Amino acid sequence: MANNTFKYTQFKLEKLNKVEEILYELEEYKPLTLRQIYYQMVGKGFIPNNKSQYNMLSELLKWARIDCRISWNDIEDRSRFYNSPETDRSLDSFVKAWDDSYLSGFKLDYLASQQNYIELWYEKDAITSVIRKIASKYRLSTVAATGYNSITFQHDFTERINNKPDKQPVILFASDFDPSGLDMFESIQKTINDEMGFNNRGIIFRRVALSRKQIDEFHLPKSIDAIKPKDSRAPKFIKEYGNIAVEIDALKPSDLQRIVEDAVLEYIDPLLLEQKINEEKLVLLNIQEFLKDFYVFKVSRKWNLKVGG
Repeated sequence: MANNTFKYTQFKLEKLNKVEEILYELEEYKPLTLRQIYYQMVGKGFIPNNKSQYNMLSELLKWARIDCRISWNDIEDRSRFYNSPETDRSLDSFVKAWDDSYLSGFKLDYLASQQNYIELWYEKDAITSVIRKIASKYRLSTVAATGYNSITFQHDFTERINNKPDKQPVILFASDFDPSGLDMFESIQKTINDEMGFNNRGIIFRRVALSRKQIDEFHLPKSIDAIKPKDSRAPKFIKEYGNIAVEIDALKPSDLQRIVEDAVLEYIDPLLLEQKINEEKLVLLNIQEFLKDFYVFKVSRKWNLKVGG
């Protein structure tokens, strides 16, 4: 253990036990963010919803990881990024890695035969793991529109739909329920449709989360960051919804996955999807057979050379 002065009081140990319960319950969605864990703690009534408790939890989880009470792999900070070059230790390691991954790397485009071209756009990195689960399952493109999305990303989207003139474009959007989250969605529509001139393309823009109805349905706690009075978007928001703001992090990952996946399935023909999945399975079987024959040929050739030589 690290040499530190942090004291694990009975109160803090009880809270740490509750964190471990949450990590166990959300095993398939790990690593989680601090904020996701915090809102699960609040939602289950384990701690009050205020800045003081958030800071307490942050400090507790810091030392719990340093002291190996919680794995470093259970929690991540998605606001910071580390990039390293892809390298191989040797030719043998490269060949083995390729041999282990060639089948997993083959993926058919499930949307190729569909009428709709669907993209998942989301405001916060905190829900990336959930969004990517759905995107991987249905082979969808994703856009992390953190902050206010750049004009470059919106232009890139118009290029993608220009390359699919026979498809119905669909953007499914997920964000916080607050002035910026709602305004961001409206801003994206305005930029693409009005300012970039794609109004006649009939793009479907749909905000799938977070809504006031979902907040009430799942009894979600308010954001610890209150609506700022100086925010120019606040008056309109407060007039329509009241002085309430909720972060999408507060939604249980499994509930968010179900909400987004249900929305995706509304724009997918299940029969065409099943055909593509079966086609992919058949292609993978053919690849396996080909490689099996290839290896047999390679081994027999090497053996014949040894015998003949």
